[in-house]
Amino acid sequence: MAPSSLLLCLLLLCLSLCHLAHALWWSLGHRPVMDHSRICRKRSRRLAKDPQSVICRQEPPVFPFILEGSHKALRECQSQFSSHRWNCSDNRRSLKKVLSRDTPETAFLNAVVSAGVTHEITAACSRGDLLQCSCSRNSLGSTQLGTRRRKRPRKERLNRIENRSRSRERYEGRKKKRGRRRQNIRFSEERWNERENWRENTHQTPQARETHNFPAVSEGEAGDGVSGVPEGEWHWSGCDDNVGFGYRIARDFMDWRYLQGRESQDIRSIVMLWNNEAGRRAVRNNLVAHCKCHGLSGSCTHRTCWRRIPNFRNVGRHLKDKFNAATKVMGSNDGRTVFPTATNVRPPKKQDLVYLEDSPNFCSPNKKTGSLGTKGRVCNTSTYDLSGCELLCCGRGFTQEERWVEENCRCRFKYCCEVTCETCRVKRVTARCR
Repeated sequence: MAPSSLLLCLLLLCLSLCHLAHALWWSLGHRPVMDHSRICRKRSRRLAKDPQSVICRQEPPVFPFILEGSHKALRECQSQFSSHRWNCSDNRRSLKKVLSRDTPETAFLNAVVSAGVTHEITAACSRGDLLQCSCSRNSLGSTQLGTRRRKRPRKERLNRIENRSRSRERYEGRKKKRGRRRQNIRFSEERWNERENWRENTHQTPQARETHNFPAVSEGEAGDGVSGVPEGEWHWSGCDDNVGFGYRIARDFMDWRYLQGRESQDIRSIVMLWNNEAGRRAVRNNLVAHCKCHGLSGSCTHRTCWRRIPNFRNVGRHLKDKFNAATKVMGSNDGRTVFPTATNVRPPKKQDLVYLEDSPNFCSPNKKTGSLGTKGRVCNTSTYDLSGCELLCCGRGFTQEERWVEENCRCRFKYCCEVTCETCRVKRVTARCR
């Protein structure tokens, strides 16, 4: 009886951790777990129809990029929280405990991993590493690159023109008949002019429509292009990044389990799906304009522009801002939506982060919450922000270590083309939390 009872206990433990393990495999990016050959070993008919199995059969080359996207997300998380008490450590036990809760840190992890997978798959598609995707179908330059509209048959065009002229004649007849009661006419002459102006504005070229609401390129992202939408002679062209393909793969591969059965009505699943969607939208809704100059001797008399995904560091900053403004929510009665717990807080949008419980105290080690504490962390003695020793060390104080390091100094340039430097010893002081 002892072996059978032990086996039963192990089975129950496995079932209780199944939900958590599914959330961990893509967050930790562990290679044995991320091995697509293991994920694709699904023999039952029910599992063979899920989106993961479909991707296994139809698009197996995307798995390495899903793995790389999770690694990229974890590195970005560590960069954004390097000066916080919780520094997004890659310790497996700590991450496991953090992901088992529903704190703002969990919301950021889910969002940044979803954004990392979307970003990496889209970038691989643009580089040509994935052959099953191409330029975005919503490319603004597609209307100028030969995608002609289907020409209607002559009979159909004549019928449309005849119907349009009949409508105009009927309208003119009603207008003359009610000449003495102009105040009751549906479209007065002034409103008709406004409607014609509105039609002209809405039927203008895609270039003019997109000029005012297209996001600009931040400095350092344009490469050899021009920041923002240029002035002068230019047009949308090139090949837009197919962010829709990366969005679809990330959504199907990461959300499908929480969209079916009873788990879809669970408040924790709703919050996880919400934050996953916020991460994907952080990439999809922040495309940047990239322009390239043409002309003799670099005169830039003509430019072509297209849309690219943002730098992932900017995506991380965007999600960090959403983390700072995350909303604590609770489930509604319909089992599909959430609303804030506080009465004076606006309802969250799809691009915002939400959570269910407050953040724990990460000052001291705690196995239950996954906190590793701040003992031994490097702090800054000259600042009073989150990286300062007063806040990071939680009032416990700090110790200072002095060490001598060798570095280049008094460098000089000699024509042509050599740089000579001297070696100097410099004293460095490092402060660590007690």
